[in-house]
Amino acid sequence: MRVSQRSVRVITFIMSYIVTRGIFKLTNFQYSFFREFFNIPKLIIDFGTWMITYVVIYTIIQKCFKVHK
Repeated sequence: MRVSQRSVRVITFIMSYIVTRGIFKLTNFQYSFFREFFNIPKLIIDFGTWMITYVVIYTIIQKCFKVHK
């Protein structure tokens, strides 16, 4: 199946959101950027989890589908 690059990015973003929220629920991790802006360790954990999840899901989708630009 051929999928556009934009579709891959949107699907990856949505799936990353779902997986990240699931990880945070399982680990009971709570962080709100607007309430705890200067809590640097939590910010790094939040951002790092998002980035790792996004890259893994993006790579899986790239391998499973033929992406055209």
